[in-house]
Amino acid sequence: MEFIGLDIGTTGAKALLADERGRVLGKGYAGYGLISDGPRIEQRAGDWIEGGAKAVRQALEGRDPSRVAAVAVSAQGASTAAFDAGGRPIGNAITWMDARAGAEAAELADALGSEYIYRNTGWRINPALDAAKILYMKRSGKYPGAKHFYSTAEYVNLFLAGNPVCDPTCAAIRQLYNVPGGCYDERILRAAGILTGELPEVLPAGALIGAVMKKSKGKANPNILNEIFTKLLS
Repeated sequence: MEFIGLDIGTTGAKALLADERGRVLGKGYAGYGLISDGPRIEQRAGDWIEGGAKAVRQALEGRDPSRVAAVAVSAQGASTAAFDAGGRPIGNAITWMDARAGAEAAELADALGSEYIYRNTGWRINPALDAAKILYMKRSGKYPGAKHFYSTAEYVNLFLAGNPVCDPTCAAIRQLYNVPGGCYDERILRAAGILTGELPEVLPAGALIGAVMKKSKGKANPNILNEIFTKLLS
């Protein structure tokens, strides 16, 4: 059996094909850009999907894809996009480097206390993380029809398996997860005006989240990556 590790990073996607003994059999990489203007540092969520597809194609070049038994996904943390009810992105993703939510970060620190946020999420209050950033997104009026707020890994998981799952580490860097309690932090969510239903399910790292779908959810998503992984796992 062979396995694919797919990493969707800040400026590019990397794919690694390995066997059961950890021997590397193939590699792939595809870069993509940032959209920057002062404190605004955004990215197309679609680039995560398209870049992942290209990287996987390179890693599999000259190999038999039928030998691939599973795929594992990792991704940049705290880069987040708004999505409609059908799983289609609304506007660009706001990356972990974007600093526009400074006022919202200060408001949350005043409401909850910086120590409370740090003690329970493991991260100091930061305008680039999702507690402040989603509050900013909700107030901005730039994301009409937004029903969900998913970060990079969740969007890739949604695209592949129809299940926008994240793990506790990803949820914590979003500054929405209570690490000691093992659940979303209700105080932070209330202060940030975020509903639990707008966020992904949190499962342990390495959990099986489902099988790759034959068709992607969301008409805006290209079907390239789905087609590749459907062939791999069929």
